[in-house]
Amino acid sequence: MGVALYQTAFTTHTYQHDTIGYEDDIAAMPDAFEYSQRFLNTHYRPGKATLLVAGDVQAQTVFAQVRKGWSSWPAENPNAPAEEAEERPTIQEEPAQTEMREISVSWPTPTAPLLSMGWKIPASSPQNPDVIALQAVADVLFSPVGPLERRLVREEALAYAVYGWRSDNVDPSLFTIQVELKDVAGLAQAEQIIREEIANLARVDAELLARTQSHERYSFQTGLQDPNAVASALGWFLRRHPDPAGLNVWWSAYADLQPADLARVADLYLIDAGLTRAVLKHESIQAVEVK
Repeated sequence: MGVALYQTAFTTHTYQHDTIGYEDDIAAMPDAFEYSQRFLNTHYRPGKATLLVAGDVQAQTVFAQVRKGWSSWPAENPNAPAEEAEERPTIQEEPAQTEMREISVSWPTPTAPLLSMGWKIPASSPQNPDVIALQAVADVLFSPVGPLERRLVREEALAYAVYGWRSDNVDPSLFTIQVELKDVAGLAQAEQIIREEIANLARVDAELLARTQSHERYSFQTGLQDPNAVASALGWFLRRHPDPAGLNVWWSAYADLQPADLARVADLYLIDAGLTRAVLKHESIQAVEVK
């Protein structure tokens, strides 16, 4: 379902193509082997890598071991073509979306219907207040005690599950809501509830936001209980911002958010002009009488 959503939402940017690839890509792999080796030797090199070491270590000891083990490995591939040796390939910018896009996916076997709604949002950055506010919107909407879970799953019993996320990508991406419905007949009502709760962000309760901010911040902090967790958190963050101190900037700005900030980004981004709507459902096939 995610593949269909991104193929429809993006017309130019490479986000329209799944990272792992499609069946046709797999079939063409033998013909692309030489290219794959060239790509690996060009881009997977120490000059483009960040080494993270977390734990009870001495920095100078670590640096000495790194130099001993890897100093003979050239930082860049001297044989790489100029266009492939760039720090980052040139990627076409996605044109602004001006109207809602829709796609319907037919599934050949019985399955729970799925509704996916994805809105265009900015690239992830701790320096963009809109991104931080959108994360708070996601945290409020998708909490286990949040309005979407309460209404869609518990009260109206329209869905088995509802989940969503703010895509944490280096280029503009999607804010996604996905609902696993019990019956396709509940599709319109489920979408109406989603729209109502997005509109309700204009009146988000200050106490609810404060509890959400506290919960998310301390959940992140208590998750940093071992070196692997620390390294993973920093590695993910450094792909999007070059300074580890940016994590403090992020959480400080997150703690300062006010209800008006959530309402503002909802009005700016969670609108039909930037929406792609995808529906997956089983299409029954009429039996053919064989004479």
